[in-house]
Amino acid sequence: MATITNKHSTPLSLQDGTTLPPGVATNVENWDELKDNAVLQAWQNAGILEVSGAETSPDDEKAALQGRLDELGVKYDKRAGLQKLRDAVAAAEQQKADAAKLDPANPANPANAVNAAAGGDGAGQGGE
Repeated sequence: MATITNKHSTPLSLQDGTTLPPGVATNVENWDELKDNAVLQAWQNAGILEVSGAETSPDDEKAALQGRLDELGVKYDKRAGLQKLRDAVAAAEQQKADAAKLDPANPANPANAVNAAAGGDGAGQGGE
């Protein structure tokens, strides 16, 4: 077992279905089976995943997940288990990332690229 921390800004999923929320130390029981995967090794080399042999207590992980949900403004059941909290953080992070893409001020917004390509300023199509 190892404790894995996702240093990326969005959730990452391991091939066994484990979701690693951003910034949360997550215990991965079967890390010895997963660690030889080329993608996971690349993520480690790039600093996206931080791996430590020290196990995080479930209470610490739960507190970190709950703290992240609080930061994101997501309501949750305080009695929820780790997997449910991990899934909630992953969903909230994905929703946040999707919303950022749709922000009119965000250059990554596809509508901005369409408007720029058409020579528009995104202010509308009227000829006034």
